[in-house]
Amino acid sequence: MKLVWKIFLFAFFGFWIVYVGFQFIVRMAEGKEPELPEFLLLGLGLAFLFAGPFVGGLSLSVFQRLKYIESDDIKIPDFHDKQERIIKLKNQNFSFEDLQGKIAQKWILTHVDNYRKIVKFKTKVTLFSWGIGGYVAFDSAGNTILLVSFPFIGYTQKGRRLKTALNNQVEGMILNT
Repeated sequence: MKLVWKIFLFAFFGFWIVYVGFQFIVRMAEGKEPELPEFLLLGLGLAFLFAGPFVGGLSLSVFQRLKYIESDDIKIPDFHDKQERIIKLKNQNFSFEDLQGKIAQKWILTHVDNYRKIVKFKTKVTLFSWGIGGYVAFDSAGNTILLVSFPFIGYTQKGRRLKTALNNQVEGMILNT
């Protein structure tokens, strides 16, 4: 939950600094003496009122998905905006370890179960891109791979593009392995 604190602190201090700066500029433009202690205290209260619901709203969608991708849960994700692909392998000599290595080079592995041949991974989460989670399960009996991707932020056009791109990249790795 380190990410939650980072987002909260960023939102809190960002709002606080903008509020204090705005009040300072307005007072100076009016020709009044700026009262910095008053701005700071009032800004603290308003920053808590803004940052709390902001982070609370994010926790309803984003943090639930981040919690899943970083957990040991190996069930297929049940998010409604996921994108699934089943890839039928033509090569009988498929190496799951090679695929795992290629995924680890490009993205962040969050959980690996070598016994059940399941890999969970994610893209990097930044302030402007919440990222995508990925789930790969290899069925050696059927010689198929289940590929699931889902955006952390939820139902957005950008999320749809990113999960399609992620699935295409992983499928390319699988077929070239």
